[in-house]
Amino acid sequence: MYNITQVSLRQAITPDRVQGRMNATVRTIIWGTIPIGAFIGGTIGTVYGVLPAIYVGIAVSLLSGVWILSGPIRLRVQPEPVGDV
Repeated sequence: MYNITQVSLRQAITPDRVQGRMNATVRTIIWGTIPIGAFIGGTIGTVYGVLPAIYVGIAVSLLSGVWILSGPIRLRVQPEPVGDV
């Protein structure tokens, strides 16, 4: 559900001429952090055990949600699509 809404929003508010760059940048950021998180989670799991690693993952997930919700961006209405500007 998250992926569909965030991609649709990004595509709606980004001009057509920079869609490729925007998509590549976001994918690099999102997919680039997955191996880092896997490495950190594996290290925590190896050193402290699987259960503490899961708890750390839960805490990081909750903190990321709090960070997003406390941020300055509030979209209350769907932005109008941007044409080729």
